[in-house]
Amino acid sequence: MPVLAYGVTAADFPHPDLTGVDGRAVELAPADDLAVPFTRLATPPTHPSACQAVAYAQAVSGLHAAGTLVPFRFGAVAACPGRLAELVCGKAATFRELLWRLDGTTEMAVRVAWDRAAAAALGRLGRRARETVSGWIRAAVPSVREATATRVGGTAGGLAVHCLVPKSAVDVFRHALATDDRLAALSLVVTGPWPPYTFAAAAVPVVVAPHG
Repeated sequence: MPVLAYGVTAADFPHPDLTGVDGRAVELAPADDLAVPFTRLATPPTHPSACQAVAYAQAVSGLHAAGTLVPFRFGAVAACPGRLAELVCGKAATFRELLWRLDGTTEMAVRVAWDRAAAAALGRLGRRARETVSGWIRAAVPSVREATATRVGGTAGGLAVHCLVPKSAVDVFRHALATDDRLAALSLVVTGPWPPYTFAAAAVPVVVAPHG
């Protein structure tokens, strides 16, 4: 029976009491000092339905709320739990490093736009605008561990800033961005907390044909 993985955790992760894709239970496959939360499926998934995508996202969010998780996107499939564990053990050093980096953290996203005056000032900075705005955010919230910014919005200008912050600092993060003078001329839309997908992107899992 094919299995669908949700990510990687440490071996001592609490056993999840969660429902995953297709209403099936989320289980844990041991992989040495790591573990892989997964669901057994009747048939191998190809393109997820809307219901499957929502169920997958909810399971990943539930796991993230329960502890430290290196989250996967939908599509990490193997023939059985043992094969899934083999794949993870093959990248064990990468996953251990990521679990250390992500321990106790969550991802907050900030969509940044600006008025004409701010646009003129930031425009003069050119490519440094990303570093300037993300630097302001990090200065406003010293507990931010990592941040990455990308340009969005075409010629109108704007940034998407993703921040890795302690789970305990989510309210502090929101309050600090709302009250910091350097950010007053910017329009900020803050979302999260999210599983730290942006910061786990380097650990793209190998997808295995269920009967391969």
